[in-house]
Amino acid sequence: MWDNFNDTITKEIVNESFSFGVIATEIPTNDSLNYIYDEENRNRTKNLIEVIKKSKFVWLMTDKAINYYEAFAPSFYIELGYTKFCEPKKYMKGIQPDFDIGFYGIPNQYRMNLMNQLPQKLKICWPMQHELHNSEELQFFIQRCKYGISLGQRPDWKYPSQSRLARFFSGSRQVICEPFFDNTFKYSLTKKVNISDFSNFVTNIDLKNWKKDGIDVFEIFSKQLKMRDQLINFLEAINISPVKSKEEFYYSKKIDLNINLDSYLESHSYDLLQKVSRVKKKGFINRLKRSIIKRFSD
Repeated sequence: MWDNFNDTITKEIVNESFSFGVIATEIPTNDSLNYIYDEENRNRTKNLIEVIKKSKFVWLMTDKAINYYEAFAPSFYIELGYTKFCEPKKYMKGIQPDFDIGFYGIPNQYRMNLMNQLPQKLKICWPMQHELHNSEELQFFIQRCKYGISLGQRPDWKYPSQSRLARFFSGSRQVICEPFFDNTFKYSLTKKVNISDFSNFVTNIDLKNWKKDGIDVFEIFSKQLKMRDQLINFLEAINISPVKSKEEFYYSKKIDLNINLDSYLESHSYDLLQKVSRVKKKGFINRLKRSIIKRFSD
């Protein structure tokens, strides 16, 4: 589940009995998120914590929040990579974009000021949150744009949205990105521009190259940051060996449950789990192994 829960959804989840994990996209700051201390973000944080307490694990979109989330549930960071399920549907491929620039995200004054600097000759699409109801509508929106834009929420914003970059790249669209303090692979693939030159850069970009730029970034992203490989590395680190076939991968049914997990992890010092506490680490791994055994032993 993604981490944006309102009061109604939170109540339903907390009162139900089922197993789930949470994908956490934001950085918690005290009782709020991302240093924005308004009622909306405080309420979102409150609901998020309630849901996480019931979850089996938290998958973080940034490694900057592990210490916070692991107080409530086993938490780990894996950079969001390529999966075919985020590619546009077949009927969308070949659509000729009718917008030059596309952006989706929460509207605020900082972002509006930047977008208003762009000349009217550029065709810009910025749908509001409630206008994109599901993944397919988001894919379709991306296909209608030649380039994506990634903006922070304030001038001192440090990290780009990992899901936004992955979505645009999966749709074969390059992203124009303001400078961030980020060392992820996806961020290294973006077209970066200083905010002081934002308008000139976007205005002068050669829109005729949109298709080549998009194909180039998709080829790199889809080959060098496969989500499948990310998860394979994670599972191999906890001694679950994947077996690859031509079309998909599956896991061996012969999993040794007697492995000394603590010794194994200490000897391998695997990055994804280094910051998870010893007790929660062992509990999380055991639950993960039981889940995989159940899934693939039928």
